Amino acid sequence: KEVFEKNVAAMWTEFDNYLKKQFAPEITSIKQTGLMTGKQLTHYGYTTGPPRSLPNGDILFVKNDWLSEPTLMLLPFGESAAKEVAKVHGDRISVHPDAGALVAQIDLVDSVNFFSDLHHIDITTGKRTQLTQGQRYKHATWSPDGKNIIAVQIKLGQSALHLLTAQGEYIKTLWQGNNTDIVSALDWSPDAKSIVASVWRPQSHWNLELFDIREQRWEKLTDTRAIEYQPQYTKQGDAILYSADYDGVFNIYRMELTSGETSKLTNVLGGALSATESANQNGIYYLGQNPTGADIYYLPEDNTAGQVIAMNDLPKPYPAIPTQANKYSDASSKPYFALDKILPTAWFPYLSLTDERSELGISISGSDPLKWHLYTLTAAYDFTNHWPLGWLSYRYDRWRVAYKFSFQREVLTVLDAQGNLNSFRDSDTLTAEALLPFLTRDRQWTYHLGISANEESDKMVEPGGIPLETLKDEILGLAFTYNSAKYFPRGISLEDGVRWRAVAEDSDLLDSDFTGQVYTIDWGGYFSLSRKNVLATTLVAGSGTETPNPFRLGGSNKDILLFAPAATIYEPTTQVFNKRQYPLRGYPEGLTNLTGPDMLLANLEWRFPLALVESGIMVPPVGVNKLHGSLFYSAGDAWNDEIESADYSTSAGIELIANLFVGYFLPLNLRLGYAHGFDQGGEDQIYLDVLFAF
Repeated sequence: KEVFEKNVAAMWTEFDNYLKKQFAPEITSIKQTGLMTGKQLTHYGYTTGPPRSLPNGDILFVKNDWLSEPTLMLLPFGESAAKEVAKVHGDRISVHPDAGALVAQIDLVDSVNFFSDLHHIDITTGKRTQLTQGQRYKHATWSPDGKNIIAVQIKLGQSALHLLTAQGEYIKTLWQGNNTDIVSALDWSPDAKSIVASVWRPQSHWNLELFDIREQRWEKLTDTRAIEYQPQYTKQGDAILYSADYDGVFNIYRMELTSGETSKLTNVLGGALSATESANQNGIYYLGQNPTGADIYYLPEDNTAGQVIAMNDLPKPYPAIPTQANKYSDASSKPYFALDKILPTAWFPYLSLTDERSELGISISGSDPLKWHLYTLTAAYDFTNHWPLGWLSYRYDRWRVAYKFSFQREVLTVLDAQGNLNSFRDSDTLTAEALLPFLTRDRQWTYHLGISANEESDKMVEPGGIPLETLKDEILGLAFTYNSAKYFPRGISLEDGVRWRAVAEDSDLLDSDFTGQVYTIDWGGYFSLSRKNVLATTLVAGSGTETPNPFRLGGSNKDILLFAPAATIYEPTTQVFNKRQYPLRGYPEGLTNLTGPDMLLANLEWRFPLALVESGIMVPPVGVNKLHGSLFYSAGDAWNDEIESADYSTSAGIELIANLFVGYFLPLNLRLGYAHGFDQGGEDQIYLDVLFAF
């Protein structure tokens, strides 16, 4: 009621004032009590993971600065620089001086399901070995001798404790929970008799509990309204370090197991989490929250606050909400029907401005809740040439093999031998495709079998131009696509990997005005340089036999992305078959000297950051995240071996890219570019377009 009919900027100012009024007294109180923080050891920020100490004084933690893959790091005792151990995808770690590091991380299983599994890391060599597959182990801890593992499995909403060998083999279930209890972070006691864990129950919410391994029963350590989390035994096993928000801010606490006495060790503003005792037992390492994210801190024992907490005086858990009978338990069920649930759920603008075209449109996409049906429809209008164009793509993805259907209307430019406009031609392509994907977190590869029909016909012939006949090309094709490139949130480009595809197509088996086969290899490599810089390379080679539908080079348009943002895994496969048009910036589309059955195209691009803006306007909600640029050099040609040999056309240019966010969540790239072609038919080109930012 207080928000309606108010200016957004004024409302934001009121919200800012509300936050200051709400939290300023708490900040003042913390400062007056006396800050007790450790020495900051790392400066990675963002989502750095919790520390774990080794007997020799080294500590292990996971660096995740959003510039590269999360990495298990080792900070040697007494040194200031941490060393890389191995790439990982999770920060829930348990370490043992002899057994190594144990990481629970989410992996893609059977190309469909994201499950958490256990991986072993050799601390010396960095070798990573997957111990389990598809077992849904979210937390795990080594036994004191390093010969066994206790892991928390969460399956169908139920927590369980599993005893495993050091190799991840199942031995037995120590405890099986129900539909309400949740077991989280845990640690195995030095005497091997028990584990301590953070446990959520409906009656008490998050509290610390001990699990007696021999008796296989739980015993409560705390019973408060606060969240007690991330417990760790001290080296002697006589106390537990943990994090709790008793006073509204997470701090580190120590509970003596014999007496139950609990003392507060830190007093921070941002939060102190996941403490581990140092090897010499003279201090603690913990994960501290700061303005840049999270980092590792060290607090000597002499500097700890040591304030004793009266646990019995803390507020008790809220009363449990009475369980009510499910009034829908007797309701009739019916089979899942998706087609009434696929109304559009997202839209984004389409823009492409060049010397020859001014295309503006909109793209809508949607899917049913289970993602069986996914579609995208793009409708655009060329305001320079006054005609419509568009794309439609649909994918059915219910079974192991996915099916994709697409229709694409493009308008091709045809120039005469002198480089003058001869005509524009409609190019309509209808494709049906079967995809067999094999997907992992780090790599994705897919087999394709497709049939595609393309028809080209004159749309508009210039006065004095030569009309061209209508041509039809129906092909059968096989293809293989692969991707290992990655995109990091703070990066400016794909990096650390390659993307390539190999395609074989035949025009003889179906009704076609063209004959022969066409073979294409499209390879792109993305190599990380220092300070967010990326070297991007592309090499495309195509060759046709007999008289195939020719390749055409020219123009600046990137590939149109036909699927919704959530379907990024299929983005490299949007147009696999019947692809004959490739951009060569600095040259117009339709040049006869860049048209032929054989083709080779190479691009070398240096992509570099310019500014981190992170600002925008509220109405309409449009923000600029980052600005970056690129310098590129290209060389390519399309030719006919029977008539001519390759005579490469080269170009160079510069691009400015603004990473935009529209509507708070939709990532777009606004690309402004200039290109100059150095050879026959080359020109100065200025272009502006909007592309998806994956």
